[in-house]
Amino acid sequence: RPDAGTKGRVISVANFTAFSCMLLAGRLFPVLDTLFSPSAALQVLGAVSAGAGALLWFALGRDWFV
Repeated sequence: RPDAGTKGRVISVANFTAFSCMLLAGRLFPVLDTLFSPSAALQVLGAVSAGAGALLWFALGRDWFV
């Protein structure tokens, strides 16, 4: 848990990251729609999500997630 003094900063960074990724997904969707079938596009996005999760797992340390 963040300290009381940094809690607002943590929330704002989380919101900024979430909305930035939504903006990126909106720009990426037409590309995926033309290149892949819907099921293949979902597999690509799943692989990207798994890769990002693994990157965070190792970058932040495994104890951080437990």
